[in-house]
Amino acid sequence: MEPRELRLMYVVEKDHWWFVGKRLAAAALLEGVEPLDGPRLDLGAGTGAMLEQHLEQGPALGLEHDPLALALAYQRVGPRLARGHSHALPFRDGSAALITMMDLLYHQGVDVAATLTECRRVLRPGGHLLIFDSAYQGLMGPHDRAMHGARRFTRPGLRHRLEAAGFGIVRATYRNSLLAPAVIAQRLTAKWLERLRGHGAQAPASDVARPPEMLNRLLLGVMRAEARWLRRRDLALGTSVCVLARKE
Repeated sequence: MEPRELRLMYVVEKDHWWFVGKRLAAAALLEGVEPLDGPRLDLGAGTGAMLEQHLEQGPALGLEHDPLALALAYQRVGPRLARGHSHALPFRDGSAALITMMDLLYHQGVDVAATLTECRRVLRPGGHLLIFDSAYQGLMGPHDRAMHGARRFTRPGLRHRLEAAGFGIVRATYRNSLLAPAVIAQRLTAKWLERLRGHGAQAPASDVARPPEMLNRLLLGVMRAEARWLRRRDLALGTSVCVLARKE
């Protein structure tokens, strides 16, 4: 991820509707999962907001490879972080009750199959893996290059990868469904404008920005409504795909 994007994420992710909505959806999907008797791990911890939420529930650790992200996350959660790669986790077999990966598999340099194999190794029997990631390969564009994205997923495709790694699927859904038409239109427009200007004419930038306070509250209300829906039902489309899996 570009350094400017990490610094922006650190500033906005505590109250920006997109990041808050992601954490609300994660809590909704984990509702009803049996009490955890081991630590939670957040892989690709970024600047630490998801790890901070885990720490409110009990013991937790984060893994991050980017030095700037680690430094920013340290400011948020302190020394509850390790540096390393997701395809070679520095944790003991069966040591975690829950692993979360929020938009990690999407990134360049991530070996998806090896990462899922490592997650299965580190989880205790019956432990859960929660993955959120970007949906629909056709939406790859300037935003993804700024975020160093390499791939996007579909719900069937991500399910298949997890089943191939030996996981059982508990839930598989999309999220950000209500706003998906607007987001998809924006992404396709950005791709069209980039083709007009010529690829590389200017440095790519993400869609992340701090919206006006009233708009942020409105969009956060949409995210809260969607999280309430996800407590009981799946969503058939959206710009993010989410899978809760279990180590059988």
